[in-house]
Amino acid sequence: MIQRIQSAFLFLAALCLSVIFMFPVVEFNVRNTALPMYVTGFPPESLYNAVVQKYWFLLFSLLLIAAITLLLVALFSYKKRPRQLKLCSASFFLTIVFLVLLCFLPDVIAGRIEPGIDKDIANKIVKLQWPVVLPVLSLVLNYLAMRFIRKDEALVRAADRLR
Repeated sequence: MIQRIQSAFLFLAALCLSVIFMFPVVEFNVRNTALPMYVTGFPPESLYNAVVQKYWFLLFSLLLIAAITLLLVALFSYKKRPRQLKLCSASFFLTIVFLVLLCFLPDVIAGRIEPGIDKDIANKIVKLQWPVVLPVLSLVLNYLAMRFIRKDEALVRAADRLR
């Protein structure tokens, strides 16, 4: 399984995405109190769980779970390099979608938490936390894995041509 460098990159990319579930990704400063938001939602004791629709958090979670699953399936399909490359590309796309949603949707959620708030104040309420860097790191690792998979495929094709 971990006999090639791209396997290590795929494992680390999946690990980066799975760590996101453990820490808050956004912190809202509402009425001088810090309200952490995890990928799966607000803490259970939060009063804002009823205000924000659950489908945003379901979408975040499903995107991350799908990207992690694709990376792990790609990790274990090391004998089929074209399939591995397609799985990595799909995971790359899902991670980009997750990152875009993570950058734009907290402002929408801030508007739901504090109704009637204008956009400038909403930007001051939202504070992204350090786990937002992990999808970017995962994208870099995923790109490196795809690059080495392509190199392996080119090497195998060159060896087949010599036979």
